[in-house]
Amino acid sequence: MKKTILLSIFLLASVITYSQRVLLEENLANDTSEVKWGQNLRHYGHFYFGLSIPSNPAEKGSEIMHGNSLSFDVGYRYKLKLCNWYALGADLNFSTNAYRLKQDAKTKILPDSIEHDKESILAPGMKFEIYQRFNFGKRGNHVGDYLDIGAYGTYFFATRHYTMDKNPTEDLKKLEITETGLDYMENTEYGISVRAGHGQWVIFGKYRLSDLFKTTANYPVKLPELPALRIGVEISIF
Repeated sequence: MKKTILLSIFLLASVITYSQRVLLEENLANDTSEVKWGQNLRHYGHFYFGLSIPSNPAEKGSEIMHGNSLSFDVGYRYKLKLCNWYALGADLNFSTNAYRLKQDAKTKILPDSIEHDKESILAPGMKFEIYQRFNFGKRGNHVGDYLDIGAYGTYFFATRHYTMDKNPTEDLKKLEITETGLDYMENTEYGISVRAGHGQWVIFGKYRLSDLFKTTANYPVKLPELPALRIGVEISIF
């Protein structure tokens, strides 16, 4: 009889101990399971790709072929949600900025008046941006409709001037020349940006506030500026 009572007490104590342990583990899990990273949560980041073209006239002497002056962007964008309708963020991207110059010796100034079969100014660079986001409408844990307003700065690390001429002499079928490290071009630019987004798709505009060109010993008169406004589209990678 005593053995039966002792065995019953032991089994009861084991069950109580096991139950307490499971409850404790469940409570700890509940306390530490808060998710803070997601499309409409406290923190979120994603990669994206963009394509844009110059969208306002250049100054006289720097006319370009707008449809052939493309800029490709690839970057990573971070967002910190502060409330349901407002967030702050930062953006880092690599961009290839190209300007295809029109050829008319009567008006052409950038970088000289010589005509070529093809001529371009290229300025690949790294761009850093800070922005504020205004969200619209109801949403679950996903990116909905929003408007971003930001300021950016770009560092150009390989400015180039490219020309191509067909049959420049009897002995040559084609002559291509690439000049790098252009001393008449600034290494940095800065400006403002606006984005309107719906889910993965974004329409954006960037307006350069700084000048691209400067005076040098070889260019004592400042060159006319290229278009300051670019408009394009992005697709976000969620």
